[in-house]
Amino acid sequence: MGRKQVYIDRKNCSIFLSAFFFWYGEDFIKAAGTKLAFVKKYLSEKDLEFIEDNQMTISYIKFDWSLNQQDKKEEKEEKKEEGEEKEGEAQK
Repeated sequence: MGRKQVYIDRKNCSIFLSAFFFWYGEDFIKAAGTKLAFVKKYLSEKDLEFIEDNQMTISYIKFDWSLNQQDKKEEKEEKKEEGEEKEGEAQK
C-alpha cells in the first residue's frame, strides 16, 4: 500500500488509513478481523514491528475529491480529440 492509503506517524503512535477504510470498514473487518489486521499484511517488517510494539491510534486520511474531477476533465478532452479525429477522417 502506498503512502496515500496508509501513513504511520511514529512520533504520535498514529496510523492514518485511507478514507475507504472508514467508509467500508465493515468489509475490511469481515476480510481480516480488524482494519489494522488487513493493513498489516501490506506493511514492511519495520512498520509491522513498530505497530505491534506500540498502542496505535487509527485516523483517516481525507479523500481528495478533486481527483475525480481531474479524471472527468481528461475524459472530456480525450472524447473531444476523438471527435475531432473522426470529423477529420469524414472530411477526407
